Amino acid sequence: MINPHHLNIETHFPQQAAPQHLASFPPELFSCEEELSLPPTLFDSGVNDVAAELSDSDMEKEFLSPVGSRTSTPVHMEKDSRPKMEKFPLDKVSDFKHVIYNLLVDHHNDPASTPFVEPVTIVLDGEVRTGFRFPDPFNPDKKLPELYAQHIRRARLDLENQDSIFIQDLYKFYLRACLELLAKYFEKCDKYTFLDDGVPLFVAGTSLKESETRMKTMRTRARKRKSAARETKKPSSKRSKAKHVDSE
Repeated sequence: MINPHHLNIETHFPQQAAPQHLASFPPELFSCEEELSLPPTLFDSGVNDVAAELSDSDMEKEFLSPVGSRTSTPVHMEKDSRPKMEKFPLDKVSDFKHVIYNLLVDHHNDPASTPFVEPVTIVLDGEVRTGFRFPDPFNPDKKLPELYAQHIRRARLDLENQDSIFIQDLYKFYLRACLELLAKYFEKCDKYTFLDDGVPLFVAGTSLKESETRMKTMRTRARKRKSAARETKKPSSKRSKAKHVDSE
């Protein structure tokens, strides 16, 4: 290690005649020879000495509390206090909605483990809407076809030859089929974001039984539109019958 006390930096410039307007100043003013001296406390302690002074309390990490005050808490003490939610068992996964629900439960229980799908809450036309999305950084172009093939077609696209043109076409076909299937039950906000249409698919903190009961009431958006159309026709048909009776 270089001892800064032994440093003696000398810089020599070629001797040149001083300009005429500086000739009256003493030559010592233009000397560039000087010794560099640093405070002895800056380098006297080695790295090992500094490391030896660290205590266990120095390994604690600072966190900001919700009110903004600083609290010193060991990293290993930080745990998610949210209650864990239950997923549909594999033998009861009979619907693609169950598949998406289980992924949302995984994200709820451990957000870092399943970032492929996440719940969203947005305000659309002044109305608060809930739903879910597949973030672009996690490659939904490949993940969604693989998910669809695994649970709907009982096939594993991820294990096939990815260089095969046939397999590449299957990825495109299953991606389109998957998005169309989701759009039957959810309102498509953008390519990979879907909003609940009345009945929410996922509600944080609810039991599996409550979720199963809620999902049984979910109907396709097309069926809802047909039901709404029939409801609007009923009053008009009654009025037409009343007019027919009056005419008689």
